[in-house]
Amino acid sequence: MSKFDPPIHRREPGGLVWIKVTAEDGTYGLGSTDTGHVAAILVRECLAPLIIGQEVGAIDLCNDLMWRGTISFGNEGLTARAVAGVDLALWDLWGKLVDQPVYRLAGGPQRREVEVYLTGNDVDWGLELGFRKFKLARPYGVFDGQ
Repeated sequence: MSKFDPPIHRREPGGLVWIKVTAEDGTYGLGSTDTGHVAAILVRECLAPLIIGQEVGAIDLCNDLMWRGTISFGNEGLTARAVAGVDLALWDLWGKLVDQPVYRLAGGPQRREVEVYLTGNDVDWGLELGFRKFKLARPYGVFDGQ
């Protein structure tokens, strides 16, 4: 091969994926992850078969099954993010079934106030909005070839 032409169309590697876990009565919980089509495949092909049929409230067991079930190909990075999305959906579902907010299921409020920050590079605008803490956005990263 003497020449390598760049692809005409590049699929974006990231992207939001919604994960829906449904109980037998039709109640569902939603979670999300931001690792795109790879996460969707991981959830559908690898994670879902591990937890389908488990008790809805057995969240720790489901997490253990997902972590152990992904050891052979690695349970870090993309896999960890896919597992986290399923975990969010499981907690959302459990909260709906027991009619409790997830924060209460996790032990109740831990603070009276929560500090927030703005992600972005326009600090002046953030100050105008009342923010006092900032996380500067990286304009480039692994997906940008930088």
